[in-house]
Amino acid sequence: MEAARNKVFLRMVIGMISQDQLLINCLSQIGIPKELSEKLLRSKLSGGSLSLEERSSNYSKAFPKFPPLRIWNGRIEDIWFLGQNYKSQSSYYGSYPGNYLKRMNVIFPDCHPVLHLFSGSLPPGNYVRFDRRYDMKPEIVGDAHYLSDYLALNGWGNPFGAIFADPPYSIEDSEHYGCTLIKRNTVIDECHKILMPGGFLIWLDQVWPQYSKTNWDLYGKIGIEISTNHRSRSVTILKKRG
Repeated sequence: MEAARNKVFLRMVIGMISQDQLLINCLSQIGIPKELSEKLLRSKLSGGSLSLEERSSNYSKAFPKFPPLRIWNGRIEDIWFLGQNYKSQSSYYGSYPGNYLKRMNVIFPDCHPVLHLFSGSLPPGNYVRFDRRYDMKPEIVGDAHYLSDYLALNGWGNPFGAIFADPPYSIEDSEHYGCTLIKRNTVIDECHKILMPGGFLIWLDQVWPQYSKTNWDLYGKIGIEISTNHRSRSVTILKKRG
């Protein structure tokens, strides 16, 4: 466990060094143009964060062939038609839709460190993976209902800038994974405990999860469509108040 923790910590440190000292090269790999990378570097080194308008502009410039990210009532309100990803690198049941993370990384490139909750088959990277299955080899194995406790037990003391969550959507999905359906309210409360103020919870699901308006601001809603005869999903983006 100690070796695994040191290994992911090293990856995160290397990632942060890349974003501070070599950020332009690092971000070019996810499609962000040079001039936007330079602006992000200035923002990050000054301790600032991107505005909603800057996030929208980054998205449009990184994906010029896609419709612009729709902003309405001071938040993101959009729908993405991602299409069937026949080149998916993972056959794991319930893995992220194709290009989903690429788009999200462009919108939220300044939010670090990152936690992937219910990480499944996601490969190692400059983030922490949390999953209940040992065979998926995440950095932390545990029950998401006790997320903050598991992180503390594994020595993760720093708050996160963003959490990506893709939980089992239904009883049928839960049975496929061999677990019970999660209590969304409980897990969302646990995510609130480990996010830094102003951090983001990016929650992919079939339902709009209930959340405390005392703790969270609704930052965005994005509908996710793959193709015909596929389930419709949506992303709820919550920003921690404070």
